[in-house]
Amino acid sequence: QELNGQLLERTHQGVRLTQAGQVFLPEARAILSTVDNAVRVVRQQLQGLQGELSVLTVRSVAQGIVPATVTRWRTQMPEAVIRIRDHHHRRLVEAAMRAGEGDVAIGPRPPAWDGEVVSLGYEEMVVVSDTARLPDSRPHLLPTELDGQDWVMYEPVHGLNEITQALLERYAITVRPAAWSAQVEAALSLAVQGVGFALVP
Repeated sequence: QELNGQLLERTHQGVRLTQAGQVFLPEARAILSTVDNAVRVVRQQLQGLQGELSVLTVRSVAQGIVPATVTRWRTQMPEAVIRIRDHHHRRLVEAAMRAGEGDVAIGPRPPAWDGEVVSLGYEEMVVVSDTARLPDSRPHLLPTELDGQDWVMYEPVHGLNEITQALLERYAITVRPAAWSAQVEAALSLAVQGVGFALVP
């Protein structure tokens, strides 16, 4: 009726397309396919299966826990794009999350966070160095054996600086800063090259 013409005609053998119907059919199929695709894409978007997921995290967690977590997400949301924004301190992650800059944050449990929290695992902290600094080639040292040693320290703005300082205070360890770093990878490399001990996740 809208076209003011016939698309179908009845014959003794049944119903068949007219010439206009033959032209119309592939266009109609393409339109219906586009509508179906639009519905599928929107449903995936509404269910969180497609689109972009913004993940806020701290730098050490970005290397430790985040990759395995993102891999699990990708199996459930293969069409989603994950954007990882890492910060050098957990307070910056919390502030960015409160400001709405991310969809989810992965990092240390915030002390004053009133939103949902799900545990994904834990980072183990270890003190590393080159083997020459280990007496008798023992793989483990007592905290007292770390006293007075050279250390690779983190810059004061780095979250691992607080953790390192807390560890040193807890065991009453006095250290000599041999180098300062804002990167975990650099601290680890410096430590294994013999510059000093370093605390790394």
